[in-house]
Amino acid sequence: MQIPPSSVLASWPTPNYANPVTHGPANIVVIPLLLALVFIFLCIRFYTRLLITRGFGVDDVLVLLAFIPATTFAILGIIANTRLGWDRHNWDLRPELITPGLQVGLATQVLFDIATTLTKLSMLALIYRIAAAGASRMRFFVTIFASLIGLNGLLFVFITMLQCSPVSAYWTLSFTKQKCINEEAHVLAAGVINTVTDFIIVLLPIRIVKNLNLPKKQRVLVYLLFTGSLLASIAGAIRTYFTWRLTSSPDHDITWNSYYVMLLSSIELFVGIICASIPATKPFFGRYIPRLVGATASGRDVTEPLAARKKASEESFSSFRYGDVESLAQVPSEKAEVEFKPGHTRKLTPADLNKPLPPVVMKVPFKIKVDRSFSWDKLGSVSGSLGSSRVQSEMWPFSGGSRISRG
Repeated sequence: MQIPPSSVLASWPTPNYANPVTHGPANIVVIPLLLALVFIFLCIRFYTRLLITRGFGVDDVLVLLAFIPATTFAILGIIANTRLGWDRHNWDLRPELITPGLQVGLATQVLFDIATTLTKLSMLALIYRIAAAGASRMRFFVTIFASLIGLNGLLFVFITMLQCSPVSAYWTLSFTKQKCINEEAHVLAAGVINTVTDFIIVLLPIRIVKNLNLPKKQRVLVYLLFTGSLLASIAGAIRTYFTWRLTSSPDHDITWNSYYVMLLSSIELFVGIICASIPATKPFFGRYIPRLVGATASGRDVTEPLAARKKASEESFSSFRYGDVESLAQVPSEKAEVEFKPGHTRKLTPADLNKPLPPVVMKVPFKIKVDRSFSWDKLGSVSGSLGSSRVQSEMWPFSGGSRISRG
């Protein structure tokens, strides 16, 4: 990295290594807290997908892969703030900390690009997963957009790693201009593209959510989810500004501005992972804390593919129709009468009301004799005698004769 011009160095105040002005412990508190929340939500997500819904998918694999560079990013951020002086001005930084600080800075850029790209791909995989099978346009758009996100992330990772030739020139101090790309233009373009794609991914599922007939409590949770996603996108937009300021500020105060970049990057990254995991955790909270999500503990996951949900419904219907009826047949009649007698207090659930009625088999306690000597002539003679008797019986008040009894 090129050392700032002598005019800039001359404008710096006298270094204060003993008692420098620092930002404070915000990064040391926020980053571990967000990392712990992400770990908790991911544990709940994987528990739900593996043991409750049994629907572990591509979106889970991608968010797990994103958690690895995100965790490394958080660890390096804490080290940079506590050991490498990213909480103070550049002129108060000891010279021996400049080279390792630049190395960590390059590593955090690469890790952030990888983690955010995988998180976005996980969100898009989730949107593709919950989209209806007939929404071919939505799935086509999600597929194309995911391809662009993956290509963009891969491109920026290689550009960031190879922005100087050789790579070590990035953290090697020199008074002469080195063979590196324009870092100011690079970080600005990367930040703008990252922010735009964040907002697109947040707004993309709105159409799907509108078509869902959700209870009031679940609708509020969905709005909170969108609010959190917008918060992460706004943090990304602010981070873009401070990243540009870090590389273009006239005083070249890199460490002081890096503090804001690290804080905003952590909020954008970890809040994004949490928001990507919340929809998958609904069956968990629906089973163990149903009042929180306003749902019964049915264990169904709306993020499952439509075909899997349809197959599960068919299996449930088949099990009730053929399995449960046989088990009911084995129950003694006395127990059945006690269970369903008037005054029974068991509350019916929506699942009970939606279940189809079992087939009813009636046992007739008497035998019906069937006359097999049937003939059309016999039927005609019987109907004729009944018809004449009916006419005479209907006319008896006016004939003056006695009433004819029908027999």
